[in-house]
Amino acid sequence: EMRFADEVGIVNHSNHYMFRPWTVEALDTVDREVAYAFYRRLFANAADFHFYFVGAFTVESMEPLVARYLGSLPSRPGPRSTYADPGVRFPEQVIERTVTAGAEPKSQTLVTWPALTRLSEMEVFTLRRANDILETRLRELLREALSGTYSVGVSESNMAPYPGYGVTSIS
Repeated sequence: EMRFADEVGIVNHSNHYMFRPWTVEALDTVDREVAYAFYRRLFANAADFHFYFVGAFTVESMEPLVARYLGSLPSRPGPRSTYADPGVRFPEQVIERTVTAGAEPKSQTLVTWPALTRLSEMEVFTLRRANDILETRLRELLREALSGTYSVGVSESNMAPYPGYGVTSIS
């Protein structure tokens, strides 16, 4: 399953270095001093950080925690964090790969449909509902009617800031 997932990442992200599988050899190429300097620079100024809290709590119960933990973060005027487009793109042509690994008689099939478009909030909502319908129909057909798979999944992914979405179906 890991070899399969690694290959999917390589194909769907056009072999971009940020999505290549981690190996011992790749880890050995990391300059720890450069990585630590990057970390220190990134977290040296929390002035433009955004925090989201999700769960069963009251605002009053969170206030002392926010004051203690977030209030102690460094925050000063100066340059803000910026986003640099790393150039990750879906492949422009159809790519078929077969991954053979493992000892058990098992298979997985994954299909990704990219769409190079910016979607409005309502279009994203509609895409997610369409994914739900596709997942239900694939499950009814492949699992229930044909007994051809154990599970089916359909999901979407955003390629921000590049105007693109991908719909992935796995069984």
